[in-house]
Amino acid sequence: MAKDSTRLYGVIGYPIQHSLSPAIHNAAFAAVGMDALYTKWEVAPGRLGRTLKRLHHEGVQGLNITLPHKVAALKAALRVSARARAVGAANTLKRTPKGWEADNTDGFGFLRALLESSSWRPKSGKALLLGAGGAGRAVSSALLDAGCENLVIADWSRGRASALVRRLRARKKTARIVSVAIEPGALMEALDPRGLLVNATPMGLKAGDPLPFPAKGLGRGNTVFDLVYNPVRTPLIQAAGRAKAKAVTGEGMLLYQAVEAWESWTGLKAPVSVMRKALMQAL
Repeated sequence: MAKDSTRLYGVIGYPIQHSLSPAIHNAAFAAVGMDALYTKWEVAPGRLGRTLKRLHHEGVQGLNITLPHKVAALKAALRVSARARAVGAANTLKRTPKGWEADNTDGFGFLRALLESSSWRPKSGKALLLGAGGAGRAVSSALLDAGCENLVIADWSRGRASALVRRLRARKKTARIVSVAIEPGALMEALDPRGLLVNATPMGLKAGDPLPFPAKGLGRGNTVFDLVYNPVRTPLIQAAGRAKAKAVTGEGMLLYQAVEAWESWTGLKAPVSVMRKALMQAL
């Protein structure tokens, strides 16, 4: 049980029991000798607003927000960072005296992991993004900010994909941004032989999930980034390996979005190696 002096942090989602964030953040707090505890709250859809008010009243200092609450968290915040506004969703809330300040560190985490783990660069490549939900919004925003000029977006909802395309075109009129159907032929045609493929869908989380992209469409010149991190070697990552493509697993994005959030909350330099070790042990 936390002492009265313990600073409280945590993650909100539904469901939330699978979250590895407590392991990452609590290891960081212990490493710097900070009297703090990171926990998790399972909050059903429709109850986020009252939960955020209660946790603010109780003195909670910072929160991570995961599915399905990222858009609602943005709307409930008192202040919103420029990058959270650009994405249209929040994954991080920081306490202010009168309410919550919303941010989005997902794009930062994605881009740092991508640049650290591969030679593919946004300014010189074409990207195909699968999924136009909260994670897809963050990834697409980060790619544009990093200089990507050629982006294809696919989602099971063509309306959601088209809405994201319009949002991104309004931000960067020089970029070529289009949507395609999630259909094998269209997807394979959309992936450049030396392009980036990003899976921002939940496909791969559950045993027996089909591949989000046809294995025969992957080649040696591709870079494949699967945001699903548990299991680390998803079916898509395994298919990329068989095709001799460069595979980037999802735990790097999870790590670096956590690092950015932790530093924002504490004002301290994050012990990245400690957080990475805790994450890999949890996995």
